[in-house]
Amino acid sequence: MSAFLDELAEWVASAQRRRKESLVAFLAVRSDIEEAMRAGYALKTVWARAIALE
Repeated sequence: MSAFLDELAEWVASAQRRRKESLVAFLAVRSDIEEAMRAGYALKTVWARAIALE
């Protein structure tokens, strides 16, 4: 296999791990996000704040 294909395979595996980690993180704060949206905050605002906390 070429070096490019090796790198591509590693990138795909890494992206899949990040996706799973992101899903777990989202599910951990899902109720907080829902509460903020019910309080009238836009999802974009909630997202911006979440990113700022990282």
